[in-house]
Amino acid sequence: MDTELLEKAETLLPKRSQDNSFREDIKRLQQGKQLEGSSKLKRLDVVLEEGLLRLKGRIDAIQDVTKQHNSS
Repeated sequence: MDTELLEKAETLLPKRSQDNSFREDIKRLQQGKQLEGSSKLKRLDVVLEEGLLRLKGRIDAIQDVTKQHNSS
């Protein structure tokens, strides 16, 4: 199988799935707005990266703290 085609599918399938489930949330994030209180994603630490919703985790939080500490 063509590697390029496989890589495109790995991105396209999650994007399509997320768009079907979270279209309004994605639009709000693209506009730089906060998620609405009724959003299922509101309680999660979600970011939009390259058109995909991603959860930030503990490692991301540690890296953010380290960045803030080093810039002081």
